Formats: sequence, structure tokens, C-alpha cells
Amino acid sequence: MRHNPTALENYIVKLQGVATTLTDKNRRLRKSHRALAEKVTALFAMDLAGGGFTTGTRPTLELLLLLLLHLLLLLLLLILLLFDISPQVK
Repeated sequence: MRHNPTALENYIVKLQGVATTLTDKNRRLRKSHRALAEKVTALFAMDLAGGGFTTGTRPTLELLLLLLLHLLLLLLLLILLLFDISPQVK
């Protein structure tokens, strides 16, 4: 059986391209995951019952809704990255 060196080189180049793409997506996913983890950690640190806040630090409903919106957007980004659903720019 003879191997085609050109086909093998093309396969290696394609494989390297896929590896680079995967590495980039993994890096973006880890970055989004860290940001999401920080926001969730901040939510757990909040005393929503109101007992542990000093004057002027109690979160408002607006702040909590904004944080929830950010969490939802990050979750959407994670889903898009996981399923490789990206907008096609023409």
C-alpha cells in the first residue's frame, strides 16, 4: 500500500487547523465559565433576607435583575459555544 505524501500533508494541516479552533473555543468557554462562576459566587454571598447588609449596601431589585440578565446571557453564550452555533458573517 502506497501513501500519498500530499494527501498526508493536507490532512496534517487540516488537523492542526481543527486543533487550533478547538483550543480557541475551549479558551473562550473557560473564560465565560470563570465569569459565570464569579457572578454566581457573588449571588451566594448576598444575604437576600436582608439581615447582613450595612446601610446603603442592600441590593436593589434592579441590581438583582441586572445580575440575572448577565447570568442568562453568559449561559446562552456557553450553549452557543458548546453546540458550535455561531452567527455566520457573510
